[in-house]
Amino acid sequence: MSGDFRPRPQVGVDHYAARGYNTKERACSFWHQVDEVLGLGAQSVLEVGPGNGIVSDWLRRVGVEVTTLDMDPALEPDVQGSVTELPFPDNEFDAALCSQVLEHMPFAAAERGLRELARVARSGIVLSVPDATPWAGVRRPLYFGGWYIEEVRRRIPQTRFGLLRALARHEFRLRDWLFCRVVPAAWSLGGPAVELRRPPVPSGPWTPEGGSEHFWEVGSDGHPLERLSAAVERAGLALVHTYRVPENPWHRFVVARPRG
Repeated sequence: MSGDFRPRPQVGVDHYAARGYNTKERACSFWHQVDEVLGLGAQSVLEVGPGNGIVSDWLRRVGVEVTTLDMDPALEPDVQGSVTELPFPDNEFDAALCSQVLEHMPFAAAERGLRELARVARSGIVLSVPDATPWAGVRRPLYFGGWYIEEVRRRIPQTRFGLLRALARHEFRLRDWLFCRVVPAAWSLGGPAVELRRPPVPSGPWTPEGGSEHFWEVGSDGHPLERLSAAVERAGLALVHTYRVPENPWHRFVVARPRG
C-alpha cells in the first residue's frame, strides 16, 4: 500500500455495531447498496469496507457470491488489504461495491482506488461517498405497498368475470385491486425522488476540520461533484447515474460501467 496517506483508524467491531451508527437513515443507504449491485446483474461482488456486515449478509442471502476486503483485521474480512492496491486479477468480479471509504484518503489516492475497482469489476462499480452540499427533496410516493401489493398484483384474474368472482369470494379486497390499477408496478421498488436542483440555502466551499477522518467530501473545497465524475471517467468507466439517498442525503451514490 502506498504510504502517502494515513490509514483510517481501525475502529473495530463495536463501532459498526453501535446504535448510533446503525441509524434508520443509514439502513436506507444499505438498501441502495444492495439494490444497485443487483441492478448490475452481479453474481459475484467485491465489497470494500464491509463495516457491520449487513450488506454482505444481505447479498449472500439472495445468492450473490461476496468477497470482502478491509484494512482492519478485527472486522474479519475475507481479504485484508487496501482499495488502492487490490490483490486480485483483472475482471475477477462481476461488480465492485465501495461505500463510504474513498473519502478517508486524499483524492489522488481515491483515484487510484477507482482505477483498481474498475480493473477488477467486469460489469460495473457502485460507490457511495459523503456529499455535504445542501439538499432538499422527497421520495414519492410515501407509501406504495411493497411486497404485499406485488403479491396481490400477481393474483388478479385476467378476465372481468374472474375478477368479479374473486371479489365475491373475498379472495382479495377491492381497495387492493384499485391500488394496483392506480400505482405503477415500478413504485414497489421505491418511488422516484423529487429534489430541488438549487436549494435556497447559503453554501460555499469548506475544508474538513483538522483531525477529521475525511480528507474530502463532495462540496468541500476543490471537490465539486464534477471532479468526482471526471475521476470516474478517467478510470475507464461510463457514469450510469448518480443520486443522493433522500432519507440520507449525506450519502451520494455513483453507479458506473466499463466504457464500451
